[in-house]
Amino acid sequence: MSAGKISSSVRSGTRTGDPCGGAVRPSVPVRNPQNGRYLRASPAALLASLVLAASIALGVLGFGASSAWADDAEAEPIVGLWLVTVSYNHFVFDNVFSGWTSDGLEFDQHSGAPILIGYVCYGHWIKLKGHNTYGLTHAFFNYNPGTSIWDSATAGLWNGTSGYINWVVTVSDDGKTFTGKEDSLNGVTGPNPYTGTGGTPFSGVTLSATKIEVDQTLLP
Repeated sequence: MSAGKISSSVRSGTRTGDPCGGAVRPSVPVRNPQNGRYLRASPAALLASLVLAASIALGVLGFGASSAWADDAEAEPIVGLWLVTVSYNHFVFDNVFSGWTSDGLEFDQHSGAPILIGYVCYGHWIKLKGHNTYGLTHAFFNYNPGTSIWDSATAGLWNGTSGYINWVVTVSDDGKTFTGKEDSLNGVTGPNPYTGTGGTPFSGVTLSATKIEVDQTLLP
């Protein structure tokens, strides 16, 4: 095909060799902000530029919203590490290191649960109505303690049940302590204690906690 034929085909509005017979789209003048001159760009290129700009703008807005949410969450006085005393009828039966993160995660380590039964677990917290008041649900699996320390066949294996602990706590105005209450459901059949069957409920547990903060005088 000669150059002349190519030129005439472009001028006539069709692309020679295009199996779809697509029309050659006219270019669109676009002003260069640096020197004020006008360039010519195809509609496809212009659309791609607009989509890219919109994507960047939405990303910036989304990042700003996420950052604002994170800042608000970090300002909550519950965020941090706590030593929680767990009591029933004024009898202390457990001590817990409980960490609350700004993204709604809670994790803890219990002194009252043998390691083979499961003494580390995770929960999720939300802010409730009321001054410095928070709700927590905390799911866990139950493990077989074994018949002896040498029982490698069953010791430390999941026993097929699960449970959850729910807390409602209120942090003091100075942010250094909290008090609250607990109820729980244990021994639910299956891995999901919120939908499984059976289990034994328990309530009447009270909580008191002190925030653990970094003592710079103890740092190396």
